[in-house]
Parts: sequence; C-alpha cells; structure tokens
Amino acid sequence: MSLLSFSSPPADRGQPTLDSLTSEEIEQAERDKFGIDQVITEETPEIIQNALEQLDEELQTISEKEAYELAEMFCPDYVRSTNFRLMFLRSTKFDAAQAAQKMVIYWSRKVELFGPDRAFRKMSVRDFEDDEGDRLALALGGICALPEPDEAGRRIIYSMRSRWVENSKSMVRLSWLALHVALEDNVSTQQHGMVGIVVNTLSSQPPDISTHRYHQKINRIIWRDFQEALPLQIMSAHTYVRSSITHSIIMDNMLFAIGRHLRARYCHYNIFGEFLAALEAHGMDETILPAELGGSLDFNYEEWLDQERRRVAELL
Repeated sequence: MSLLSFSSPPADRGQPTLDSLTSEEIEQAERDKFGIDQVITEETPEIIQNALEQLDEELQTISEKEAYELAEMFCPDYVRSTNFRLMFLRSTKFDAAQAAQKMVIYWSRKVELFGPDRAFRKMSVRDFEDDEGDRLALALGGICALPEPDEAGRRIIYSMRSRWVENSKSMVRLSWLALHVALEDNVSTQQHGMVGIVVNTLSSQPPDISTHRYHQKINRIIWRDFQEALPLQIMSAHTYVRSSITHSIIMDNMLFAIGRHLRARYCHYNIFGEFLAALEAHGMDETILPAELGGSLDFNYEEWLDQERRRVAELL
C-alpha cells in the first residue's frame, strides 16, 4: 500500500492523490461521491433465493469462523434470518463470497467489541447500559445516524468529535450502533449506501495535537470496521477540521491506513464555508443537516434517545 498525501489545489483541499487508481476506478469514485448513476441490483425472489443459497455455500468453505458459529448457536433466528443476510449481500452487490467473509469478520469483531454477553443479540441502546464510558458516549451522541437521506437516497452518519469521550472502545461501539440504526430494517439505505460527515470542532481554534492524534486513531478503527466488518456501502466521507501543518501530517497518516477504496472517496476541508458548499454540491443541502451546521433539519438527538429507550423497554 502506497502512502498517499494531500496534494490537490487549495480550492479542493484534502483530496488524496489518485495516481494508483485506474481511470475506471477514479470515475466510479466520483460517481459514488456525487451519488449519480448508482447501480442497484434487481431483487427478484429468484435472485434473492439463489444469492442466499450461494451465501450458505460460501460460509461452509470458510474454516475459521468461531464467532460466527457461536452466533449460530446463541442467536440462530437472528443470524440466519433473511433480512440479516440480505444486509451483507446488498453491501457487496450480491457477491456471495465477499458477503460470507464480511459476515465472519462481523461476528468476530462484534464479540471482540461487546463481549459474549452483548454480542449475540440485535443491537440496541440497552447494549450501552453497563459501562460508564458507553453510557456517556451514548448520552453525548458524538456519532449518530441522521434521519433524512440525501438527494441520492444515501443515509448520513454524522460525527461531531468535540462530543467524543476518552474511552476509545465506547466510541467504536457507538459507531456500530449508529450503523445498525441506519441499516437494519431500511432496505433503501442498504441499497444506496452511506455518507459520512465528520466535524472535529466548530471552535475557532483547532484541537490540540494530542486530541487530534487520538481522534485519528479512533477514526482509523471505525473506518476499518465500516469497510471490513459492517454490512454497508461507503459512498463518500467529508471531514472538516481547522488544521495546521502538523494536523495535516496526522491526517496523511490516517489516510494511509483507511485503504485505497475510501481514500478515493474521502474529502477534507479546513474552511467551513467550503465544507458546507461541498456538502450541498454532493447532494446534502441545509434541509437534511443539523442546526449546528447551519441546517434546518428537525432532529433532536436527546429526544430520539429517549424514544429509543422507551421502544426497547417495551420489547423486553
């Protein structure tokens, strides 16, 4: 993997170099960023049935899948449900081999993150009740799924890093919850994918270097899980941070770690007005953005959290 650094003109600050990509890959990355000419697999009953059978066959060929086998033992109805398996197939454009690999990694990673007591059930806010860091992370909502999709039907995962907590595992767990909120029982999001909006701070001062370094460390883990373990399609990511040269060096290192696919779809800005203009150009206008970004979206995270807690309590 080659180290890619920021080298684009100032007006397009933060775009990584694309020298290692083919012209077709560059064109596809641009289509993904703008949400144009999306290819949605036709889902006839026959196609779905064949894909599920192929997925079963591919899973049988994977020898090391201890966590997946535990999931089949402890939550068979969930792990073998059509809806759960279709999430993984849709995330790979119905490539059964890739979907099987992702499912195995998903369960391994989920057990690592949540432990066996919380891993083998459908994710919800109750998974954040026992750990103090988890409770604080959930209350602050530093990573959440916004309710409205963009013009291309893509759901937005919004991260305000000034509301992140110091417990790194809690932040990664919160990112998993946000993804499950966006994906589960939402076929459109599974088909059209996700866009990430990441804001370091709205303060006039950039975060200190140690904080920025910590944020990028957690960011690398989250983006790795998004690509390798979770059943979603990442269409693009837009980051705003007031930065210095040192901040940019740290950002270069983060881009090195997230992989060539996401690097081609990752946009970084250090001027707030340019950031907002770019979001609108990429199909995210003020009507679907929160008020702290100058938007008019009617979304109150605390109210959503209260409603979600009541909903989960009624199901118990």
